[in-house]
Amino acid sequence: WWFGHTYDHYQPHKLSLQQLEQSMLSNLEFAKEHGIPAFDNHYSVAPHHSGAYPLHQPLYEAWGRVWNVSMTTTEQYPHFSPPHRRRGFIHDGIMVVPRQTCRLYTKIYRAQHFTGGLSGLLAVARGGEVFETILNNPVSVFMTHVQNYASDRLAIHLFT
Repeated sequence: WWFGHTYDHYQPHKLSLQQLEQSMLSNLEFAKEHGIPAFDNHYSVAPHHSGAYPLHQPLYEAWGRVWNVSMTTTEQYPHFSPPHRRRGFIHDGIMVVPRQTCRLYTKIYRAQHFTGGLSGLLAVARGGEVFETILNNPVSVFMTHVQNYASDRLAIHLFT
């Protein structure tokens, strides 16, 4: 599933409107050249999750102009912790839904990389942070990375 990032994974809060638009157009062109169905879902995630909140206005403008984005996520609003208190908002017609983390990041693909190993991961789900988030929110959007489904299949352990 392809969704928009800036080309080369640039951090949006460091770019001007013109740079963001060019980066997004490069991403769109790459998808078209490779036959990847892209941007029909009107969803995007900012690389490094920067710019969605705290707001970087040029990002919202570029999202609207180039990709017609109507929804994104952030883990920062109104605060990062505690995770079950995150909330969504709407800015410039773009819905920003609260994204929950499950402590599976890009470099965590083996149980030994997770604090406490596999038992530490399972503790997050069984009464820990993930359990609490699901319990306290009627809808939860969690983000993992593709590598979390390979190697030790940590995402599968966490969510089953």
